[in-house]
Amino acid sequence: PVFIIDRRKVQRNIESMAKKASVSGVRFRPHVKTHQSAGVASWLRDFGVSSLTVSSVAMADYFNSDGWKDITIAIPVNIHQIPAIDALAISCSLHVIVDSPVTSEKLVDGITHPLGVWIEVDAGYHRTGVPVEDTTTLVGIAKALHRSAHLRLHGILVHDGHTYSATG
Repeated sequence: PVFIIDRRKVQRNIESMAKKASVSGVRFRPHVKTHQSAGVASWLRDFGVSSLTVSSVAMADYFNSDGWKDITIAIPVNIHQIPAIDALAISCSLHVIVDSPVTSEKLVDGITHPLGVWIEVDAGYHRTGVPVEDTTTLVGIAKALHRSAHLRLHGILVHDGHTYSATG
């Protein structure tokens, strides 16, 4: 297999999205799970992008090694990776997603460096996240995270997977 990219088209798309995010007053935090390339990600910097979204701890480590210092791992935390997450949080502003009380408690016990946390809410796709109607669990997770001096609750995150089947 060969990885072929139309650089001008990609850079045009990056510029368009960066402008749209700027006008909208939101941070542009592109997901790099498709290309997984430090070279392609470097083009993002040309348009003022300083934050990335990745799909694994290993990918976060790879991009951190390339100088990216604001990274979100867009999958729920695997409790077996908490030591690796904590180690990575030493060298960058790292953000993770939790979707269970067990995970939040394990983070409280295992994280010793600053770590941003989002609580994932299931918007009906039933893939991951706390069901939106389960406010008891949502509040419980938030309270658990609040007990740690190292965890910063950023809010809730929703991934509406229904868009995968959109036709327009």
